[in-house]
Parts: sequence; C-alpha cells; structure tokens
Amino acid sequence: MSAFQVHSDFILVRHLSFVGFERISQSLCKGLISAGFKAENILVTDSDNSRLEIAEKELKTKTSSKNSDAADFAQMVFLCVKPAGINSVLKEISDRLTEKHVIVSVAAGIKIKSIEKEVYCRVLRLMPNIAVSLKKGVNAVSFGKGFSEKEKQEFLDFFSGIGVVFEAEEKYFNLITVVSGSGPAFWARLIEYEINAVNSFGLEKEKARKLVLYSIEGTLALLAGMKEKELIDLVASPQGVTAERLKVLEEENIEESFLFSLKKALENAGELSHGK
Repeated sequence: MSAFQVHSDFILVRHLSFVGFERISQSLCKGLISAGFKAENILVTDSDNSRLEIAEKELKTKTSSKNSDAADFAQMVFLCVKPAGINSVLKEISDRLTEKHVIVSVAAGIKIKSIEKEVYCRVLRLMPNIAVSLKKGVNAVSFGKGFSEKEKQEFLDFFSGIGVVFEAEEKYFNLITVVSGSGPAFWARLIEYEINAVNSFGLEKEKARKLVLYSIEGTLALLAGMKEKELIDLVASPQGVTAERLKVLEEENIEESFLFSLKKALENAGELSHGK
C-alpha cells in the first residue's frame, strides 16, 4: 500500500490540515511533501503570519489564519499547537468536526482521552522527531477509541512514508518524547563534545567533524547486523586504545550520567503534562 492511501469506513486521506506551524509541524509537512503528498492538498492554519509565509512560499501549501478552516478542508487534522493552546483550538474547530474526521495530536503531554471528551471524532497521538523532514524520523503512534486493527495498520503505513513507525501505549509517550523527540539535540550535543575534543588536539574543525560523523555513520551500519556488545568486543582488544577510552567512561560513571539526565527530563515531561 502507498504511504498516502489510508482507507477505512470513515476516511480516505486526500487532504491534510495542520493547526499550528512551528518546528515539528513544519518538519512533518516537509517530510510528507518530500515523500509524495501534494502540497496543494495541505492546509496550514496559524495565527502567526511569518509561519504562514513559510508554508505558502517555501512549501507551497494552502494557508489560513482561521483554525476552523482546518476541519472544513481535510478529514485528517494535525494538532501541532503547544499544550497550553489545545483547549482554545478545540473550541474553534469542534463544531466543524464529524465522525469522519481523525485528529492527529502532536501536542506533548496531552492525553488522547482529554481530546476525545471535546470532539465527536476519533483521535490518535503521534510523537515524531524533526528528522521526519528528511523521511528519517522515528514516529510513535497511540490510538484512541474506534480504530479497527486494519485501520491501525493503515495509519501506521501512512506514517511509514516519513520514517520508522511503531505503535506504543500512551503511558510511554513521555519516555518516547525524551528519547526520540529530544534525541536529535541530545546526540548532536554528544557529537559536538567529541568533535571539540578531537579539534583540541590540533586537527582542523571540519576534518574533525568529518572524522566523527563518518565514524558514527559506519557504526550505525555495523549495528544493523550485530548487537552493541558484539561490536564493542570486536573493536576493543585488551589493553588497546579503544579499551582505554572505554575504561575512562566507566571510571567517570558516564552510564549513570545518561540515566540521571533521562530521569530529570522525564520529571520535566511529567510537569509539562500536568500543566506545571
């Protein structure tokens, strides 16, 4: 099945609407268009004219400053506003929604059931990351009430056009947000540390960057065919330079730092979920 043919008793995806057009919705829109969805079949609504200009001039989508237009234009409506703005947006569009609509919520921390209380249509929750703009995203999906198993698979197929996709229980979405949604920034910071370390020993910055990035690319390719421990054992000979670097990481308790950073981020995600 094509990534953009979602069929069910309620919906045939020919048009999409995005309510809110900040970074993640821009990335989603870019990825979908790159994967073959027609820009003229996408409507973007936002109160910020500069973001509408990006949608209209750069991506060639249709635009509107009225959120209520989103439900009139498409039966698949992406809610991409900040959590604090969800209630006001739902009030704007709820009267236009029917049982044929599907809401795709990308709002961090907002539970499916809280949206279902406000609308007369089905709701699913999507957690992508910005790599969807390159069709290399990681997309977790959790379904609300009313989706058959066949329909769930069709929606998973739809999102597979912009990266890896899997179904997950909603209780894991804060964890997925921290690991995947925040992942590009987290890994970029660690890569930056390594590049700076290499550069500090005299290698030019661009060469250091190339050295690090291509080493990572090769590592990921190798890990497609083996487990992490297998690769470590393959490369790290006893008393060798690799073993020496790994020893320092263990002595500095880097694994605990990873765990602690994850814990703190999850605490923050929980506070956002409760509106703190």
